[in-house]
Amino acid sequence: MPKSRLAFRVFLTMALLLALSLSLLAGAAVLTMQRLKQNVSFFTLERSAKALAALAPADPASAQDFCLRAARDSGLRLTIVGPDGSVWGDSRSSPAAMENHLDRQEVREALRGETTASARTSGTLGLPMTYAAAPIWKDQAVAAALRVAMDSPDLAALLNPFIAASLGAALALMALGALASARIGRDIARPVLALSSAAEEWSQGKMDSRARGIADPEFSALAGTMNGMASELEARIRDTEKRKAELDAILSALGEGVIALDDKLVVRLANPRAVELFRRSGFTQGSTDDSGNFIGRSILLASGNAELERLAAECAATRQPCREELNVYGDDTRVLMANVAPLSLENGRYGAVIALSDLSAMKRLERVRKDFVANVSHELRTPITLIKGFAETLENEESTEDERKRFIGIIHRHANRMASIIDDLLTLARLEANAKPRAQAMDELESRPARLVLEQAIASASLILTAKDAKVELDCPEDYAIVAHEGLLEQLFVNLLANAAKYGPQGGIIELRAAEDRDERYLRFSVLDRGPGIPEQDRGRLFERFYRVDRARSRELGGTGLGLAIVRHIALAHGGDVSLRPREGGGSEFIVRLLRASP
Repeated sequence: MPKSRLAFRVFLTMALLLALSLSLLAGAAVLTMQRLKQNVSFFTLERSAKALAALAPADPASAQDFCLRAARDSGLRLTIVGPDGSVWGDSRSSPAAMENHLDRQEVREALRGETTASARTSGTLGLPMTYAAAPIWKDQAVAAALRVAMDSPDLAALLNPFIAASLGAALALMALGALASARIGRDIARPVLALSSAAEEWSQGKMDSRARGIADPEFSALAGTMNGMASELEARIRDTEKRKAELDAILSALGEGVIALDDKLVVRLANPRAVELFRRSGFTQGSTDDSGNFIGRSILLASGNAELERLAAECAATRQPCREELNVYGDDTRVLMANVAPLSLENGRYGAVIALSDLSAMKRLERVRKDFVANVSHELRTPITLIKGFAETLENEESTEDERKRFIGIIHRHANRMASIIDDLLTLARLEANAKPRAQAMDELESRPARLVLEQAIASASLILTAKDAKVELDCPEDYAIVAHEGLLEQLFVNLLANAAKYGPQGGIIELRAAEDRDERYLRFSVLDRGPGIPEQDRGRLFERFYRVDRARSRELGGTGLGLAIVRHIALAHGGDVSLRPREGGGSEFIVRLLRASP
């Protein structure tokens, strides 16, 4: 049985056509044979009737005897009819009992001198019969008519074997035709199914699939053409995918955000950097590599920036590039430089391509630089002014010896302050130049006992601690070890201890603790003081250079405003960090996380 709808349809169509053709042919053959049978019967009976009519008597007395003798053992029925239609003799019935036969067509024709034949059901016997009648001549005139009849079933019986053979042959031909139709259907369907299966796989993106196993020359040529098209299409798709991957890689690697817009200012393309810029500004939601909030949306809805929409619309309308600095407000306000160029589309339409450069860091650095210069100038102006003023005063010979000593002390103190500021600035510069502790300019880091480093820091800060009569409570297990540059870490803790002593009460207690961190790679060091604490609004900027919570008190205590900035840089240089939080019961807790040494 065919395995596809196409094969089944071909099989069914051809089988039906063959069955119909053979049925019509068999019917025509049977009808022809029946017609032939009838014609042969008519011909034979007509000749028999002529021959018997030549021998038949022309008087009623001898007619019955002649009919009986002539029809004996022949299977034929003989009847002699007089000119008036009365039956003179009959081989199967009594003439006296038979009706007038003048209404029989063959009898009328014979009485007129014609030999003719016909087929009909016998009114006497009630059987289908074939008749032939011939005139009986006497003295050149028709004296009577002799009719010969034969039963039709006898003739049908002779044709039955032929009809049966014809039907058998027709059925055999139909069976062979059905098998041939099934074979032809399969032969047609197999290549079509192979081509269809290959086309379906191509539509699913399996371009390496090919139409195979097709032997038919016509279909094989078609399959070759389609396979060639698939190969070329596969090569083009690979080339397109390669180009797309290259473009995606380039766009992803760009430090600038790139957005492509159509003529309706709807986003057609956006690289991850563009999404990140607006996500970090608090407008776009989602991850930085997800452009789902951009693609298919207007630039206004995607970015939330009306100025950017105006620039894009202006560029698309004038087909001229433009450039403008934009402020993008949100959770993280950013300064962007937007470079907009026209983008040619199909049908003469124009969109725009936007390249966004983030100037926020540069602006921030510029502001930090200005603040740094202003802070350094401010910090140095006071001691320089005092030194200059008291030096000029010393030049005045009218000053007493005590005044000179006091003036020299002031000059010395402010010179030391300037030296401290310069030393701290140099330390910061050195730390920034060697942000990673394993840089060539720094010594190799070593594993050092944490308690030893803390004890050395306490000893180095002893003068400041003694001046404030402050005590340090150390809590650090002996087995703790850290990855450290000994001198830098000692300075880190000295700065924190000095800060705690300066701003703590006279005779206060400073707690220095070491403990395990949640991250097993780190150890956690805490410096807790009992000072006035740090207001919440100042905590975020406390580690900036020259930032002071109380500027007047800081200068009075001799602070440069750089100590905590140095602490932060040293912690970062060691792969750690520093943070601040309020201490329970008052005061502050500075927390430093440092990498612990491997055993």
